[in-house]
Amino acid sequence: MDYPRLVNCSFKDIEYACKKLGGCSVLYASKHVIKITCISNQKATVIPSSKPLKKGLVWDFVRTFLQGVCGFSEEQIFKVLWC
Repeated sequence: MDYPRLVNCSFKDIEYACKKLGGCSVLYASKHVIKITCISNQKATVIPSSKPLKKGLVWDFVRTFLQGVCGFSEEQIFKVLWC
């Protein structure tokens, strides 16, 4: 599978991907942070609302939260998150 570089991702890209995947709820916790909650097990994480996000932060979010906590596959994630 061809992986995206995930270099110029913004918090809006992450928000869009979570809404398209359907297993997460997105809440603007404050002016600087968005809170993403996995609906199935109610575990949550926060993402800073800055542009662009650092590449390592985005990869860590994909690997630990979307794959580990929410249980999405790489194929499902990278269909909707391509930045």
